[in-house]
Amino acid sequence: PGRVDYMRMAPMDGGDIQSLNFTVQDVKITIQGVKFLGPASGEETLLIEASKKLLGTDYVRDQVVGFGEKECLPVYLQRGYLKAHFGDAVPHVTHQEGTSTVVELSVPVQPGPVYQVEEVSWIGNKVLPAEKLNNMIHLPVGEGANAIRLNGDLEAAEKAYQSKGYM
Repeated sequence: PGRVDYMRMAPMDGGDIQSLNFTVQDVKITIQGVKFLGPASGEETLLIEASKKLLGTDYVRDQVVGFGEKECLPVYLQRGYLKAHFGDAVPHVTHQEGTSTVVELSVPVQPGPVYQVEEVSWIGNKVLPAEKLNNMIHLPVGEGANAIRLNGDLEAAEKAYQSKGYM
């Protein structure tokens, strides 16, 4: 039940219709839960925690497309899964009554391999010594390469260069 509004989408210079964008009015679709398909062992609890902000919200496809990549990918990047990938969330109706529908989202996960830190080396650093730059990097050798921490560490190195006049 509901009213469908749609808009034909075509190139600005004319041409054939490429898509129809539509919305359904007078229907409430609420997200009740999120289930992850194929998570790496130990990460499911963290993923469920990251997905809690969706619970109880209205299902709007544009808002949940890429949800895993935006909200849950850091869980994997912090643990060395540098090539982790999330598919689009797929809704499954769990309950429907009148104009209200409750859905659970299934999010496919492909964690990929864990990358470990073997060595950190610098090439072309003439302004700051390697020892000073190495002290800015907090990636223990032999552990998972924490991409979130590495990005922060590299920003610190960038600021150190900026303080020497390099933009």
